[in-house]
Amino acid sequence: MKHLKSQNPYLSFPSLTFSREKLSFIPRFFTKERYTYFVLHTLNNIKYTLLVLLILPSLFRTTAQTCLPNGIKFQTQADMDSFSINYPNCTQILGDVQIVKNPAITNLDGLRYIVAVKGNLIIIENRSLISLHGLSALTFVGGNLNIAGNHLLANLKGVERIEQVGNNLSIDDNGSLSNVSAFTNLRFVGGRLGIYNCEVLKDLNSFNKLETVGGYIDIHNNDALIQMDGFNSLKKAGGVWILDNDYLHTIKGFNRLNSIADNFDVRNEKSLTAIHGFQQLSVVGNNFVLDNDKELVDLSGLRSIRYIGKSLVVLRLGKLLNLEGLTGIRLTGGLEIRENNALQNLKGLDSLRALTGLLQLVKNQALTDLSALKNIISIKGRLEIVDNATLETLAGLESIDYTTIEFMTITGCTKLNYCAVPSICNYLNFGRNAEIRQNAIGCNNKPEVIAANPHCTPNFTSKAKNLWQTEQGRWLLALLAVTIVGALAAWYFYRKFQRSQFMQLRTTLAQDLHDDFGSEMSSIALASYAAAKSGDIVRMSAVLEQISRQSEQMVEDMRDIVWSIHPENDTMEKMVGRMKIYTNQLFGEQEIVTNFDVSVEALRIKVDINARKQLYLLFKEAMNNAAKYAQCRSVTISIYKKDKQFILVISDDGQGFDLTSTPMGNGIRNMRSRAAAFNGTLDILTSPGKGTTIRLSATLK
Repeated sequence: MKHLKSQNPYLSFPSLTFSREKLSFIPRFFTKERYTYFVLHTLNNIKYTLLVLLILPSLFRTTAQTCLPNGIKFQTQADMDSFSINYPNCTQILGDVQIVKNPAITNLDGLRYIVAVKGNLIIIENRSLISLHGLSALTFVGGNLNIAGNHLLANLKGVERIEQVGNNLSIDDNGSLSNVSAFTNLRFVGGRLGIYNCEVLKDLNSFNKLETVGGYIDIHNNDALIQMDGFNSLKKAGGVWILDNDYLHTIKGFNRLNSIADNFDVRNEKSLTAIHGFQQLSVVGNNFVLDNDKELVDLSGLRSIRYIGKSLVVLRLGKLLNLEGLTGIRLTGGLEIRENNALQNLKGLDSLRALTGLLQLVKNQALTDLSALKNIISIKGRLEIVDNATLETLAGLESIDYTTIEFMTITGCTKLNYCAVPSICNYLNFGRNAEIRQNAIGCNNKPEVIAANPHCTPNFTSKAKNLWQTEQGRWLLALLAVTIVGALAAWYFYRKFQRSQFMQLRTTLAQDLHDDFGSEMSSIALASYAAAKSGDIVRMSAVLEQISRQSEQMVEDMRDIVWSIHPENDTMEKMVGRMKIYTNQLFGEQEIVTNFDVSVEALRIKVDINARKQLYLLFKEAMNNAAKYAQCRSVTISIYKKDKQFILVISDDGQGFDLTSTPMGNGIRNMRSRAAAFNGTLDILTSPGKGTTIRLSATLK
C-alpha cells in the first residue's frame, strides 16, 4: 500500500490505496472545513476567470479603430474566420464589404465586432450561407445593404441592431427566407427599400421603427406573401410600389405615413381585396395607380388623401363597384377611370373640385352615373368619354368651366342620349374642337348636342333701378356721406393716438377699424337702398333708426378690438364664445341658422395677440360676406385641430359665385392678408349655385 500526500494540509489529496483486488479512493484527509474551503476557492477561481473573459472583449473594443478604406472581399470561410485576427482592433470598415458567390461560406461570425460599414455591404449568392449572426454588432451601413440569392438563408437574425442604411436596402431572391422580422431597430433608409422574389415570405410584420425611406418602398413578386401589417412608424417615403404578389389579400400598416413624394402604385395583385392602411396619407406627389387588382373591393384606408400631383388612375379593377374610399380627394392632376367592368358609379369623388389634366372615362361597361363629379369646376385638359356601354346621361358635368376643356371626345357610348349639359353645350357652341359620334340619338353629333340645350350661353342683365338717381337715394347718399366722414374722422384720430402709444400695432389696428367700419357702412347702404326702393316714409324712418343703432355698433367694434388685444382672452374657448355672440347679433333678424362644430382639443389652443386679432376680424369679414351676398339659409362653422394645425372651416348653402371671373374685392383680399399675417393659408371653394366654403389652416403657437 502506498500513500500520496500534499504538503498543504488544507489541500491534502485523499489517500490512494492500491491492492490486487481493487483500486479505491479513500478520502482520509477531507474534513468538512477543508472540503468547504476547497469548494469556495474553486468557485472563486471560476468567477474571476469568467469576469476576465467578459471584460477582455470590451477592453478590446475600447481600442477600436477604422480599417480597410478600400474595402474587403471575402473569398473563403477561412478568410471570414480569420478577419478578427488579421484586423484585431477594427470595428468600422471604411470601404465596401463584399461576400459574393462563395459556395463555402456558411456564416459571418468573423465580422462579429464590426459596428459600422461606411461603404456598401453586399451579401449575394452564397449558396451555403445559413446565418447572419455575425452581423449582431452592426448598427450602420453607409451605402447599400444588399442581401440576395442566398437560398439557404431562412431568416435575417443578426441585423437587429442596424438603425440606418444610407442608400438602398434590397432583400432579393432568398428562396428560404420566411420573414424579415429581424429589422427591429431600423429607423432610416436613404434610398429604396426593396423586397423582391422571396418565394416563401409570408408577411411583412416588421419595420415598425422605420420612420423615413428616401426612395421607393418596392414590394413585388413575393409569391407567398399574404398580408402587409408593418411600417407603423413610417412618416415619409419617396414612393410606394406593391406589385405582383399573387396571394397578398390585405394591405394594412403605414398608419403614420402622411406624404409620398412620387408614385403610389398597387398593380397586378390577384388576391388583394382591401387597402386598410394609410389612414393619415394626405399627399401623393405624382401618380396614384390602382391597376389590374381583380378582387379589390375596399379602398377605405385611403380616405385621408387630399391631393394627387399628377393622375389618379383606376384601371382594370374587376369587382370594384364605386370609389367610396377616395372621399377626401380635392385636387388631382388627371382622372383616368378605364376598363372597370363592375364599376357602376363614381361615388367617392364627390369632394373633387378641380383637375389640372385629363378627365378620361373609357370602357367602363357597367357605368351609368356621373353625378359624383358634380363639384368639379375645372379640368384644364382633355375630356374623353369613350365606349361606356351602359352610360345614358352626362348629368354631373354641369359645373365644369367649358373654357378649361382643351379637347372633347364623346364616342362609342351607344346608350348615351342626354347631353343637355351647359358645359358640353357651351364648349361646342363656341366652335371648339370635338369628336362626337356613335352615341344614341340626342348625343350623336355636335348639332344634336347644341340643339338639346337652347340656352347654352345665358345672358343675365341686371334690371335693378339706380338708387342714386332718385330723390330718396340722394338724401340717403348725403346721410351716408356724413356717416362716412364721421367714421373716417374717428379713424384718423384713433390712428394718431395709436402712433404715439402703440407703434408696433399701428398698421394692423388701422386695418381692423377700416374693416369694421366698412362692413357696418355697407350694411347701412343696403338698408338705405331697400328703403329708397320701397318709397315708404315709415320705412325711411325705420332706416334712420337702424343707422343710429349701427353707429352704436361701431363703438362696439372698438370694444371688439380692445377685447382682441386683452391677454385674458388668449384661448380658443374665449374666441369661440365671442364668435357665437357676433353671429347671433348678425344673423338674428335674417333667419339664418348658424351651427358651431368645435372639438374639445381645439378649445384648449392658445392664441397669441396677433393671431387673435387677425383671426377674429377674418371671421367677421367672412360672416358679413355671407350675410350680404350669399343668400343662404344656414352657415356652419367647424373648428378643430389636426396634427399641429388649427383648422377653421366656414360653409354656407347660398348661391356661391364664380371665383375665376369675379374680381377680387377688398373682403377676399383682406381675409387673405389677415391669414398671411399669422402664417395661415386661406382656401375658398365656390361655384354658382353650390354655396361657398372658406377653409383656414394655420399653426398657432
